[in-house]
Amino acid sequence: DSGHCAETGSLSDDFFVQSWRTDDGLPGNEVNDLVQDQNGYLWLATIGGLVRFDGVTLKLISSPVIARVSARNIRALAQIADSTLLMLPAIGGVVPLKE
Repeated sequence: DSGHCAETGSLSDDFFVQSWRTDDGLPGNEVNDLVQDQNGYLWLATIGGLVRFDGVTLKLISSPVIARVSARNIRALAQIADSTLLMLPAIGGVVPLKE
């Protein structure tokens, strides 16, 4: 059994696949980058902003630095040793976020 891959479905007995879109709380349907932190949260860089995902809930993270619409398009993410998340917005620069 090769399983199946649809919007929501079982790939095998060990895996489950589900898609999240703007209707589910994602600010944009395209994810540019993804980082998992030491606490297990997934951080998603999207065209509509930075999102933290705990496995159930998508939470849009706001910051004064990325509050302007032109700065919300996050292109890349990295995490450094002190748990600071670094964001690279499309307008340039590096924006740190200590959560």
